[in-house]
This record gives sequence, C-alpha cells and structure tokens, in this order.
Amino acid sequence: MKALLLCFVAVSSFCVQIMFTPIESTDWLCELVDQASHSVYVCSYSLDEKSFLHALSEAARRGVDVRVIFETGVAPKDVRVRMDVESSLLHLKFIVVDGERIVLGSANFTENSLKRSINDLLFIEDRAVGLQLASFFDALWNGELKRFEVSHGKILLKNFDLEDLLLKELSKASKTVDVAMFALTHPKVWSMLKILSSKNVKIRLLVDRWFLNNSMLKNLPDSGIELRIFEPFTLHTKLFIIDGRVVVSGSANATKSAYERNVELMMLIRETSLVQHYREFFEHIWQEGSEP
Repeated sequence: MKALLLCFVAVSSFCVQIMFTPIESTDWLCELVDQASHSVYVCSYSLDEKSFLHALSEAARRGVDVRVIFETGVAPKDVRVRMDVESSLLHLKFIVVDGERIVLGSANFTENSLKRSINDLLFIEDRAVGLQLASFFDALWNGELKRFEVSHGKILLKNFDLEDLLLKELSKASKTVDVAMFALTHPKVWSMLKILSSKNVKIRLLVDRWFLNNSMLKNLPDSGIELRIFEPFTLHTKLFIIDGRVVVSGSANATKSAYERNVELMMLIRETSLVQHYREFFEHIWQEGSEP
C-alpha cells in the first residue's frame, strides 16, 4: 500500500497538522511529550504503544504533570492513571500538552491503531482550544462528564448531540457522501443514506472486512450505495465527507452505542484546505478497497 498523507495547514490564527495512519514511527508523538514543560493529559480507549508509554514515564520523572485516563491497555510507569469502569465506553482519544498542543481523532495510542490501522488525527496548536480541552480532561479525571463544545474558525469539536449533528449535516447533501467507517449500524444513519441515494446523491461506503462479516451489509439490497471492503489494514477511521465540502470525523462509530452511551468526541471540519486533504485520503483508501 502506498504511503498515506501527512500535511501541514495554517488555519486562521492557529496551525493544524493532519496525520493519516498507518505510520512506521511514533517519534513525532514521543517528541511532543518530550517537549512538554508542565503538563501532558492523555485520554484513550486503549493504550500500549511502547515508545509513547516510555515518553510519558520519562516526562513524569522530570516533574511534568502527566495523567492518563483509559479503558483498557498498559499503564505507563510512574504516571498517575485512572481506568474507566463505567458500563459505557470511554471511547474518545486525545492528548493535550501544556494546554496548547492537541492531538485528537480516531486513533487509540496503541501499536495496532497507529501502525496497522487506517485512522485520521489532527494536531492543533491553539491555547484557547487547548485550555478548554484540558479543563474537560480535568473534569473527567474527577469523575465528571461535562458537555464540551469548542468552535474555532471552521473546526468544531463536540461531545454531545452527535447523532443530531451528523444527521443535520447529512440531510444537506445534494451531490455526494463518502463514508469510511469501522462500524455503521445506526438505523437513522442508514435510513438517511438510503434516502439520499434515492434522491440521486452518490453514496460510497468503505468498510472493514471484520465489520462486513459481522453485519447485515452482506445482505445489503440494491440501494444504489456503492460498497467496497478495505482489507490491507484495519479500517478504524470514522469518516463522512459531504458534498466534498464538509468532514465529520472523530472517535465515534456510527452506532447507537457511540451516540447514546459512549464518551466520544466528534470533529466537524469546513475549512476548505483541510477538507481537500481528507478527500485525497478517502480516494487513496477507496482505490485500495475491493468489491464484496
């Protein structure tokens, strides 16, 4: 498989870097932690990437406030950790360094997710966004789930009413909807895609082989939706591209559990230059897909 894209884009008053996995090295992630001067907050469903764990431990040993909240995986040594034990999943994935450098998206900070799966991550440098996300993390650390919504320029980050947000954006589609998704079972999302297809909106759906084998997709009726299966790696991204103008991504699969029970973080992106890179990313992985 061809190398995936890494790009840097200046957006408004802050900078955004997009990382598409799989990647061979996590040096960039470790360097981010190594450069921390006072705090590193990590929230991830799973955690086990060895170099990243080592970087967190080293940061803690030099006096940086390093805290990690996770659902499953390996705890870094000498780091304060809390594990989620609620029935709902702590499924969001983000890092905040020094209250101004942020990594977030669909990838867990694990060997498999970063090096053997298809994901998208945003790296944002912005103090206003960083401080609000750090405050959200602090609330989680203390057992409180707060509503979180930050809009900066044409990027929106949000952790509530995710179903409504997605369906509202999908309902506006007039030409195309491209979807790359690990799990898509939400009945309202399926219904919306079928309605759009009936209105001659071109729908392309790329799914993981595991999901195909464990879903009703194998029996998908002739709905006009073009389906391909991605097999080179785990397709772990949660991506919608609407009319080539709007991207909806983040940690949430399109399932009822994700939208109604889990702790998730959705990204809505309207910035043209960023959306263009997502379009190129989708075309790249779409070409790697095969018919079921």
